Amino acid sequence: MGSLFPFDSKRKGQIEFIEAFSSCLENGKSMIAQAPTGIGKTVAALVPAVEYALSKNKTVVFMTPRHTQYKIVIDTLFQMAEKSGSEIKVANIVGKKWLCNLPIADDLSAANFYDYCKTLRKEKNCKFHSATIKDGKLTEAAVKKIKEIESKIMSAEMCKDHCSNLCPYEMILALSRNANVVVADYFHIFHPDVREMFLEKSGLEMKDLILVVDEGHNLAERIRELMSVKLSNKRISMAIKEASTHRFDDIREALIFIKSQLSEYAIKPPVKDMEKIVHKSAIVNIVNSITDYHSFVEELDVAASMVKSGKKASSIEVVANFLRKWDQSGKGFSRISRRFKDISGEWHFEFSFDCLDPSLVTKDVFNSVHSSLLMSGTLSPPDMYKEILGFEDDTVILSLDSPFPRENKLMLIMDNVTTRFSDRDEDEFYRIASNLVKIANFSDGNVGVFFPSYNLKDQIYELLKSKLVKPVLLELPSMSKKEKNDLLQRFEKYSTRGGAVLFGVVGANVSEGVDFPGELMNTSVIVGLPLSRPDLKLKVLIDYYQRMMGKGWDYAYIFPAMNRVFQAAGRCIRSKNDRGVVVLMDKRFLWPRYKNLLPRDAMIYVSSDIKAEIRYFFDGGCFE
Repeated sequence: MGSLFPFDSKRKGQIEFIEAFSSCLENGKSMIAQAPTGIGKTVAALVPAVEYALSKNKTVVFMTPRHTQYKIVIDTLFQMAEKSGSEIKVANIVGKKWLCNLPIADDLSAANFYDYCKTLRKEKNCKFHSATIKDGKLTEAAVKKIKEIESKIMSAEMCKDHCSNLCPYEMILALSRNANVVVADYFHIFHPDVREMFLEKSGLEMKDLILVVDEGHNLAERIRELMSVKLSNKRISMAIKEASTHRFDDIREALIFIKSQLSEYAIKPPVKDMEKIVHKSAIVNIVNSITDYHSFVEELDVAASMVKSGKKASSIEVVANFLRKWDQSGKGFSRISRRFKDISGEWHFEFSFDCLDPSLVTKDVFNSVHSSLLMSGTLSPPDMYKEILGFEDDTVILSLDSPFPRENKLMLIMDNVTTRFSDRDEDEFYRIASNLVKIANFSDGNVGVFFPSYNLKDQIYELLKSKLVKPVLLELPSMSKKEKNDLLQRFEKYSTRGGAVLFGVVGANVSEGVDFPGELMNTSVIVGLPLSRPDLKLKVLIDYYQRMMGKGWDYAYIFPAMNRVFQAAGRCIRSKNDRGVVVLMDKRFLWPRYKNLLPRDAMIYVSSDIKAEIRYFFDGGCFE
């Protein structure tokens, strides 16, 4: 079952996982696997996938949205190769920005960098790209370097170090042509334009791919983000300024008119609603009233290319891309206008073309590859992901229980508080704060507290900050990678000094994608239900899933919220020797629609004396 398996023994869950996926590979089927932390799902997915790829001349594409997960995958592949003596060729591809050797790359957003890179290559002004590609082929220096490194299993960062005088991105694409495993972001397969480029450059065909999608609970929302576009009055103003600077007088006048008409539509009286559904014709007719819609988009494209020849990015191009998307078929999409005031009281508008149905992209991908695996510790219920992502009817569903002893993890539900909006008042906030003080002060070591929003986090923190005996660390919105790492390093240091309290937000920087093994987090508290904001887009999404699948509230509202809860709750039990407490602080967790989604193998109790229960557990007491 696995000459490539790198460890001395397999866990029970791993054996079941490997056998199920091996069968799927042999039969060309897909699998959805809910495998809690501790199963060892990375190696359980890679062993059968790589063995099959080596024997059948296929390529494994392992996709994850987290750079930290890349290292785990690369390390696992290295161990597999070393233990078995097999040669496994690996290419780890990340976004161009993160691989570029130009110093300016650090100062640009990903989108702006892509445009800047495209312009430099077109004008042959990038010395690294010119040293790597000439007349569409690898240079002698690039070919020599490929031969030197292709047998080494390296991360993208390591490859970049080896290619200091070349373009690491082009080098990794070249490595992928003969790779047995490509480790990449969702972007490289699920964005239609990027996928086309990736397949062309790598020489791969979809029918020969084995897809492994890690952190699969994130895929649907990532696809929706990739396929959605927005246009604001601020962006149009930037495009107008750009047109004035470059003396595109006709375009400038057209944009001024379009901005005025969109403002009239979205902001000015008698408009009353902050958000409203918009028909495609609303914007199409505005443009057509002064020029031909499609001809105007082409003019914007030409102007944008001229703008970008002298700078890094173009707002005119943003307008062109939005208008191009807006005019396409609306099936599986929504069109919404929004108006809002800034802090000075000035009104603004935004129009969005939002993807509702990720299966418009994922269905064709999953159905065109040899086999695929969607896996995560939280895919509850798996049938939802099967349906909304467009998997075939014969897709295998695998749900594994946690391999850790039940008595090591205590889950307490507090039914004396709620963050339900209609119940929020000062008394409710004081009850939440009082309970958090007891939990934080009487838990051993580090405590993580996760709120549904930054606003609620800040309000509760102000009420209890003087009553906590442990230091407090606060997650902030829009933290840089360095700020996030610094925060986590400080939190880790406190674990050996009596502990600290980390205040974060569910679904944000530290409640997902971060491991806190051992004593790094002993108690995890989820304050309230992290339900999505009830805006018009959510209503449209609920209506869409209700109309298409008869499960609107479940698929768009309830299940996603509970998966965010499970991600945050899972931070404190990351290995078999960990002991930890999870506190669900909201009486709604006892409502049937939420309670029925709680882990079937968990030790769950309704709290009656939170301070005594936590101390009893950490003093070694058993609740069973």
